[in-house]
Amino acid sequence: MPKSTTPFPAWAPTSPPTEDKDKLNFERQKMEPWYDPGQLARTALRTILSSLFGTYADKREMQACLKASEPYIKLADKDEVWIDYISDLGSGFNSTYSLAYLLGKEELHVAGHDTKRGNLLIMGGDEVYPTPSWEQYANRLIGPYRSAKSFISEPNAPRLFAIPGNHDWYDGLTSFLKVFCQQRWIGAWKTEQTRSYFAIQLPHNWWLWGIDIQLSEDIDLPQQEFFERVNRNFTKPGDKVILCTAEPSWVYQAYKRRDKSFRNLEWFCERYITDPNLRAKPPHPTDGPLKKLTLPVTITGDMHHYSSYFYPPTDPDNPTVPPLEWKITAGGGGAFMHPTHHLPVDFKEDEDLLYGQRKPKEYQSKAFYPDQKKSRRLVLGNLLFLIKNPWFTSLMGALYLFFTWMMVSAELFKPAYDQSDPWVALCRDLSGLIRHPFLLLVTILIGAGFISFADRSHKRNRWAANAGGLLHGVIQVVSLLMGTWFIDHFCKLIPTDWERISVQSLALLLIGGLIGGLVMGVYLLIANGIFGTHETEAFSSLRIQDYKNFLRLHLTKDHLTIYPVNVEQVPRQWTYQANMTNGEPWFEPDSPLHAGLIEPPIIIDNLMSKKTA
Repeated sequence: MPKSTTPFPAWAPTSPPTEDKDKLNFERQKMEPWYDPGQLARTALRTILSSLFGTYADKREMQACLKASEPYIKLADKDEVWIDYISDLGSGFNSTYSLAYLLGKEELHVAGHDTKRGNLLIMGGDEVYPTPSWEQYANRLIGPYRSAKSFISEPNAPRLFAIPGNHDWYDGLTSFLKVFCQQRWIGAWKTEQTRSYFAIQLPHNWWLWGIDIQLSEDIDLPQQEFFERVNRNFTKPGDKVILCTAEPSWVYQAYKRRDKSFRNLEWFCERYITDPNLRAKPPHPTDGPLKKLTLPVTITGDMHHYSSYFYPPTDPDNPTVPPLEWKITAGGGGAFMHPTHHLPVDFKEDEDLLYGQRKPKEYQSKAFYPDQKKSRRLVLGNLLFLIKNPWFTSLMGALYLFFTWMMVSAELFKPAYDQSDPWVALCRDLSGLIRHPFLLLVTILIGAGFISFADRSHKRNRWAANAGGLLHGVIQVVSLLMGTWFIDHFCKLIPTDWERISVQSLALLLIGGLIGGLVMGVYLLIANGIFGTHETEAFSSLRIQDYKNFLRLHLTKDHLTIYPVNVEQVPRQWTYQANMTNGEPWFEPDSPLHAGLIEPPIIIDNLMSKKTA
């Protein structure tokens, strides 16, 4: 990838005469090849390093030492406010730019509703993929957003706030802080925050809070003190909070039984929002009392789809009673699509994980996007895994070639053992492995690698994950042994050594890649399509850039309206527009870019929220 000449694109409201990456200061990117062996290695290394950063050098604590942070209050006196929320963006150009293009429009007509560009743009985590750096932010986020909307005059420019996701933490939050916490411009949007978390005062007794849960789902002490101070000194009893967090812990707890993140979020909400006096610390002499607030809406990303749940469930005897709480996942900002068919239709909180005296709540689903039937059909694309992931297929072919070379070196292929029966040959190979410890160790490591690949995060299906992982590992190893034997057996018919070696090497690369890639694809298809595991691995392999979404919120004195906006298909071809001024888009789609609604607008009545305070 070419190096950018500046750390970030220079602010310029006019598009260059030609699409020159040096003048644009970014280069259009494709969706990430997640099964590229090099990419896998780099991401694994960044994950290890980020865990060390998070443990021994937490940047959030350093932020608190440098500058005091205050809630953003410039919107509190407005009659109405529009807010855009997008998460899991900064990926391929087609999907990322498509949504930036729509977000930049002053007005957007969706399914019979007229909406306006947000006064605020909230980015809800994972602002860049696969790992953060200045160059990646420039190419995958800043460049596309600046091209979509390069300029709005300062008084009218929307403000941008962001919370980090796990991918933003992969460099210890260094790049995130430089991009979002130094009052920079990202196209027409100006950043305002000074820390990786924030509180925004909205009109009509509403607040928008964004929390940073770090990699370990942890909320640091300075962040706790910040939100406690906001509660004590800025809120009023019964104020309503829209909470933005980086992962849907309620869903993870429901189907993965991932308890830690759910418990941490529950602890934060109880302590600083819904029942703060239960565990209140002695206040500072100048602080006010803690107030009990309400939490009508929690919004997150992390899963690259849309889902909405509400509480309490619909009462058949009184269906007109509106829900009191909404939990929404809207992670369709640009990254590959995640499935929805593994999500629970409804779920009940685990009573053992709750704080205080409240009873567990039961949530009912309202909408999934894409819908669960379509999601289950899309997983069939893994039958073409070997075509969609050529680098992984090549790696499997190279593994077959390497393994054959090892077997030849161990003299397992001898004329005396030229068997026409493959099962006899398999038994001969297995007995030969026992006599060659190094080759046996290599075989065990290969099998163990595929077995350890199994997704054991789903506690309900852990038995299936273990059995499936073991079966997958055994099939890959047996395929490896049988495949090398078949190729060697038939290549012995070639008379000359050099021709035989050349044909055998080429056959191992092609057939080995074919077998290894096909087995992996079928494994992912069964694991996700039947057992609901491997939702990330089964869909990152497909790199689906369609089925995108974002939220547009409209707050008035009467109610909060949430519009779940979707884009069914993003354009693949774009025409560059030279010398565009006044914030006009620099790329226009060659095919129509349609925006619709996933479900009817979600309306939360202000008076109803007050009654439940």
